[in-house]
Amino acid sequence: MPCNDPACVSKTTAYSVAEATAQIESVTATDFCKHAKSLAALAVAAAATAAAAIAAAKVAAAAGSAAALTGVGFFATIAFAAGAVALATAAGVAIGVSAAAGIAAVNAASDYRAASLKCKAANDAAKTAWDAHVAACEMKCVDYKRFPCAC
Repeated sequence: MPCNDPACVSKTTAYSVAEATAQIESVTATDFCKHAKSLAALAVAAAATAAAAIAAAKVAAAAGSAAALTGVGFFATIAFAAGAVALATAAGVAIGVSAAAGIAAVNAASDYRAASLKCKAANDAAKTAWDAHVAACEMKCVDYKRFPCAC
């Protein structure tokens, strides 16, 4: 049957709607994918910063203890201790930032997973609609397109 037959046009229209839905879901999924990747990179960087801050706090605490034991002087010992407290505080803040970044990355990955599943389902629905179009038209009147669901 020709492509302008009403039954063929109906199936072609149904495929066009399914194709547009798949394209929208593809854009959403790829955006979520990019967002999840960037948050994962930030979480890794925050964890590295926290590890460095913890290491610096340990070194400062050891230096303060050594200063106190070797009798460098009261004020020098106080300065070492203050530095150790400041670095320990910075390490605590870095740990908090790292945890928040990690939680954000996990949430973004979950959002991406859901969007990816919707995108795949929309692609499958478009393929089913295209198959129905080919069957109704007894030929291919439009080309089939599959859209990416990842970045």
